[in-house]
Amino acid sequence: MLSAFDQLAPGATAGVQVHAERCVHALDAFAQCQICLDECPADALHIDETVVLDPARCTACGACVHTCPVGAFEAQDITHDVLRCAARTGSEGAIALLCAHHPPTPYGIRPVNAAIVIGQCLAALGPSVYAGLVALGVTQIDIYLDACADCPLGARASIERTLDKARRVLQPWIEAERIAAITGLADGAPGPRWTVYFADQPPISRRRLLNPFAASDIDDRLDALVIDPAALPGPKRVPNERLRLLHALALLPPAGQALCPAPQAGQVFMRVGAEDGCTACGACEKACPTGALGLEVDDHTRAFRLTHLTAICTGCEVCLHLCDPGVLYSRGVPFAGALQTPAEEAIATGRFARCKRCKARVAEGTLTSEGLCEICAFRRANPFGAYIPPRARSLLARQKRTAPPPG
Repeated sequence: MLSAFDQLAPGATAGVQVHAERCVHALDAFAQCQICLDECPADALHIDETVVLDPARCTACGACVHTCPVGAFEAQDITHDVLRCAARTGSEGAIALLCAHHPPTPYGIRPVNAAIVIGQCLAALGPSVYAGLVALGVTQIDIYLDACADCPLGARASIERTLDKARRVLQPWIEAERIAAITGLADGAPGPRWTVYFADQPPISRRRLLNPFAASDIDDRLDALVIDPAALPGPKRVPNERLRLLHALALLPPAGQALCPAPQAGQVFMRVGAEDGCTACGACEKACPTGALGLEVDDHTRAFRLTHLTAICTGCEVCLHLCDPGVLYSRGVPFAGALQTPAEEAIATGRFARCKRCKARVAEGTLTSEGLCEICAFRRANPFGAYIPPRARSLLARQKRTAPPPG
């Protein structure tokens, strides 16, 4: 255990990668997102046009990986090890999760089928891990944080925020107290004895030992929770945390009319709507980092259809900032069923025209008498002027009002 804890010491950044080009700030000059900065217990991150990591300060706790709404961080994924170990222990009841620094003890606070030790900080586990455990049949999850007080990572607050997110998103299926943070061991007589397993060394069941090719329902559910990043090439990427959460919720009974939880930093489920005035310019669809927005255009009929897929929208708000006519807005949270059975929703339809000069799409009826869009008409009248769209002007003005005074 001590050797595993040594890997958690400050400066150990193995496996932590930053894809700065995916950061919201790299996509949107008006972004105000600082979720990763607020979550990092080591103050190892800052924004300089995009996210920047200070490797000398980073403790590789992993909290940033599952909180980033656009998947700008990557690290060794231990989630599947945890889920596989839980499935192999046959723990369709109760389990305990411990980090590698937890003092060795054969006793816990409450009876559990198995105690699973992970080789990293518990902050590396996102809400999707707990949803996956519930999907595997686990009905009680005890997370032991009693070693956090002496841990140099200082990630206990981040872990507790993650547990709160897990309770909120799983509210339609499991009582909040079923996911419990254990902050201290009992004084006096020892508690129930438990069997300890390491996440990367799951046991082999007698049934699987006798028949390695034997399959079961829990094996099928475990396979459904596996995330393959290689299956998502290109710039449009749904964060692994959201994908695994969707896979886990799809394995649970229908949620009915239960609503998703209210937006919280690092956990946003949002319906996007569009008022009249969409120009079918496609800026929102191109900028959306997860592909939640889609634009279908027919050049023959000049018809368009803008769609939104709530399940993979992580609430980064890039589309809201970059919509020049300002017609996009948040419609509130969806029903949980929209996460279990994802379906696109048409949020804007209409017809478009094309500028004679730049060929850009604009709303029908908005071209000048010469057949020019607003930008081309401005440039013709002001050949040396700089055109700033109205939406950008308002955002720049707001930034100036809210910017801290110099010095």
